[in-house]
Amino acid sequence: MENFEDRLFELFSQKSFKELTLEEKKEVLKVMTQQEYQENYQMVHEFKNVNDGISMAIPPLEPKSHKKALFLEQSIPIYKAAAAIVIGVLLSISVQFFVTQNSKEIPIKQEVTKQSTPLSEENYPKGLVVNL
Repeated sequence: MENFEDRLFELFSQKSFKELTLEEKKEVLKVMTQQEYQENYQMVHEFKNVNDGISMAIPPLEPKSHKKALFLEQSIPIYKAAAAIVIGVLLSISVQFFVTQNSKEIPIKQEVTKQSTPLSEENYPKGLVVNL
């Protein structure tokens, strides 16, 4: 058997106290007066009228296509593209700066002088000179 509160709400939403059958009136009068029933009946119907007056614009549901969009075909906002370009430029400048700061220059002599000593027994000790 259904809950009595649910049954009462069903009666409020469908019938005024005058439209109730004799059995329904007896059931209602066990828990409330005729005036309380009418107040609840009016409250439910006022709510229904307000609810019916509210219309919500709900767009129709479109079936989702199972086809995935390609990465390059997707559009991106212009501010994201501009931000990516700025970040790229800043990164390249900072990398170039750090590379030039950490590089060591090797000095190159422009003049080449003969500094070698010819092989002879006078210039080197006898133990290091090997005759072939």
